[in-house]
Amino acid sequence: MLWRFWGKISAVNRRRLAFYAGLLLLLVLLGFALTWWALAACAPPPLPGDELWTIRRTVAAALALMFRFGSAACFAQVPTAEAALWLGSRTFGVLLVGLALIVLWETVGRTARLGWYRRRGGHAVLAGTADDLAGLVRRVSGGVLYLAPDRLAALDLARARPFAEVTAADTHGLPSQLARLGASAARLVAATTRHDLVNIAIAEAVLDRPASGELLLRLEQGSVRALSSHRLRQRAEELGRALSVVSLTA
Repeated sequence: MLWRFWGKISAVNRRRLAFYAGLLLLLVLLGFALTWWALAACAPPPLPGDELWTIRRTVAAALALMFRFGSAACFAQVPTAEAALWLGSRTFGVLLVGLALIVLWETVGRTARLGWYRRRGGHAVLAGTADDLAGLVRRVSGGVLYLAPDRLAALDLARARPFAEVTAADTHGLPSQLARLGASAARLVAATTRHDLVNIAIAEAVLDRPASGELLLRLEQGSVRALSSHRLRQRAEELGRALSVVSLTA
């Protein structure tokens, strides 16, 4: 399972992976600190001259106890140390549970989250680059799913928002991608990439399905805007959809 999870990790979620690795490392350090302190608190004071030997022995015992299921006696019978010893000796089990939860969150959890958005709706599907969407994201509340125009844009979005759902657009598979992102249930779909044809393809795919959310379409080229905006507006009016056509240069 671990190798399968590593196989699914791509450059899109490396920052997320670094966060998970830091979290697991923190669990290991906390487990070691608890176990080492508990062993020191449970043992009698070292004899004069044996302090360094006692520290080394306690460190080795703490490491051995952390990564195996077992227990150690607390001769001093200190309740707090006994509790810390019990927790610390289960560090390896906690680490395995944490790793399993991460794998589930990145595999089954991702599918479940997208399914929840498709059923519940009320989210926003934003298509564009990190720079294009920076101002729009600040004005959108609720869940946000991102559709990047290409893989490089998806990498930039993932670096800026490592825990967001980012998908690189496939021109030939846009309808299925938008359906997977729950575009028909979204309260806002913003096609604001720098490529007018990609934006039109997104708008056409969205207008092919019955929905009530708002559609924001960015068209920069005057000829494209003149040829497509009227047709798309008519289609939106027939469906009772709110369609806004914008341009950053005109």
